[in-house]
Formats: sequence, C-alpha cells, structure tokens
Amino acid sequence: ELLRAYLAWRCRNWQPHLARENGQCLVSQLGRAWEWLLSNRELGGWPDLRRSDLEAWLSARQEAGIAVSTQISQLGVMRSFLRFVVDQGISLTANLFRVTCPQRPEALPRYLSESEYGRLKQVVMEQTAEDTPVAARDRAWFFTLAHTGVRISELLNLRVGDLDPAGGRLMVRGGKNTRDRVVYLTPTLAEALRCYLPHRGSAEDAHLWLNDGCPLKAHQVRSRLQRWGEMCGVSVAPHRLRHTLATRLINRGMSLESLSKLLGHKYLSTTQQYARVYDATVQEQFESAMANIEGVAVSDWPHLTVAFTLAQQSVPTTDSV
Repeated sequence: ELLRAYLAWRCRNWQPHLARENGQCLVSQLGRAWEWLLSNRELGGWPDLRRSDLEAWLSARQEAGIAVSTQISQLGVMRSFLRFVVDQGISLTANLFRVTCPQRPEALPRYLSESEYGRLKQVVMEQTAEDTPVAARDRAWFFTLAHTGVRISELLNLRVGDLDPAGGRLMVRGGKNTRDRVVYLTPTLAEALRCYLPHRGSAEDAHLWLNDGCPLKAHQVRSRLQRWGEMCGVSVAPHRLRHTLATRLINRGMSLESLSKLLGHKYLSTTQQYARVYDATVQEQFESAMANIEGVAVSDWPHLTVAFTLAQQSVPTTDSV
C-alpha cells in the first residue's frame, strides 16, 4: 500500500510518456533493496529497521561490484521512500537518514574529442546516406542530439508542432525540472530535418520521431548510436553527445550563462561539470590576456624550443667539469 501511494505521489512530476518506465524502474530498485533486507537482516516491521541495516545493504552492493554512482542513486531512492513513509505517520529512527553516501570518485563527464566526433559523424553520414525514411530519421535525430544538446527524454518527447523551421529553432517542452526552453537549428540540422519531414508525412501521432507509426523508443536510439560507435571505435551514448556539445561550445567562446540556458540547467555549477575547457584553450586565452597586459603580441613572444635549446648549450657537460 505504501509503495502504491509513493508511486502515485512521485508520478505527479513525471512526464506522461515516461511515467510507465519511471514507475517500473522505481519498483524494481526498491523491490531488489527490500528483498535483500528481508532476506539478510532480522526485520519484523518498521521499528526494527536500523541504520546498520542500510549500511549492510550498501556494503553488499559495493561487494557485488555495483558502480558508485549507482549505489548513490539507489540510496537516494531509498531515502526518498523512507521520508515518504515518515510523512504517512510511521515512526522511523532518525539514524536511517544519516547513512553516509559512498565516496564518488572524482571523474569528469566524458566528452568526445574532435577526432572521435569527426569519425563518428563520418560513420553516421555514410550509414544514413540512402534516401529512405529510416536513414533520414536517424540522421535527423543524431544531429538533434549532437547540435542542440537535448537529453534523450527530451528528444523523444518532441512533437511536430515544436519545430519552427522559419525561426530556426526548436521548443523543448517539459524538460528536466519541468522547464521549457528553446534550442536552435544549425544549417546541418535544418537540412537533416528538411529531408526527414517528407518521409515522416502526416500521422495521427504528433511525435516528431516515428517508427512504423509509433513513437521512437530510447533503446532504439541507444542501440543505433552504439552500433555506429562500434564501427568507428568510439564509445558513445546520447548523454555523451550532450557533454561533447557543451565542451565544444565553451571552448569556442560561449559564455557559461548562455550555455546553461541552452542546456536547461538550473545551476551554473551543473554546467561547469558538463563543459570542460581544453588545456589549449586555457593557454590561448592566457596568452591573449597577457598580450593585452604587457603590450607584446603573442606572435613576438620568444620561441620556447629555441630558448630551451640555447639554455641547454650553455650548461657545462660532465666532461668539461
């Protein structure tokens, strides 16, 4: 009964097309957790649940080789459910909410290098070269991911009416945090959409991406993208394309504030994690700033290799000493 009530409560903030998938995922996560707790700990009811029980469950997840990020996510789901249980008037020990999260290793969001993205783009262009509905559709959704940075849930939620070809933009509705935003069509993306729309034709379903008359599914996008990546030796997923776009844009001078708005982030700190500045970009911007400070153009700076060679020549050798 509590689980059904919790699902109904959580469902209020879910997009309709994701409700079933989110609900199944939530039930699966909580189901596995409680199966372990009831099988491995002495629990006869809510009063018996202790902090040590949750810590033992987390330790078992770690020993099973579950990724730290997954452990943190599953602990978050459990905490949310337990808070809901308390809100229903059931008394739980406060220590349950003091379980320490596993230490997340400091890892930067992965993005594709310019060479990796170039290889992937070439494969996509080759694999979607035929003038068929499937090829035109797949090329269009690929460049929508790669050139706008939308999340896969946002991609699949797009409707034909969200597209504004004349204005060169696309409306992303009901994104994360239920925030609408606008993304913009590049010439490449606009051309891919122009080729796809006649193939799509008119259909009762308003979803932009259709597969045999039904909305395209996430697993279909992921598997196609994975296959393209395998063909060019690149590990890629929809969200990695989002990271890649953010990193490419910030390294070409887009401000953090504008990038945050484009990606639909609530906080700038999130954008900072997504977009990474290349070392070469830092060097280029440093040299440009120092040239303005010192009044010496970068082109007139002494060549480091020559200076280092001259310095080496001036150092006495062991024989001469």
